[in-house]
Amino acid sequence: ISIITFYMVWLTCFKICPVLKYQRKMSEEFLAPLMSKLNPFDILLLSVLSGFCEEVFFRGILQAELGLVGASLIFGVFHDPSLKQKAYVVLASLAGLALGYLYQYTDNLWSAITAHTFHNAVSMMILRYWIKPTPENDEKAV
Repeated sequence: ISIITFYMVWLTCFKICPVLKYQRKMSEEFLAPLMSKLNPFDILLLSVLSGFCEEVFFRGILQAELGLVGASLIFGVFHDPSLKQKAYVVLASLAGLALGYLYQYTDNLWSAITAHTFHNAVSMMILRYWIKPTPENDEKAV
């Protein structure tokens, strides 16, 4: 229930929160067209691979060297190296803190991998099936 509540709050904020306006625009113009071509197997594969690889690197390696905060900040910047979407970098850093804390709390990297994979799968499904690409950008994704 808490996971469902989290995504309902996130989707509501995504639609109405002015801080996420740029993220919403990027999702509609760039990410949704990319995701519009994916089938469920593609979403599953990308979710598992990205969740696994990012968690092994950020939690398994960087967090051990730089600590929770350091690894989380780098995780946030990794998700937008241009730093054009500062609000998204902050959100990704907060997600990194949550995943890092989960790893520390459980002392099990698989818990963070599972949570990250689940988040990626839900996000990709939302981008694929809920957020519609703008027509001119949908053609660019082909």
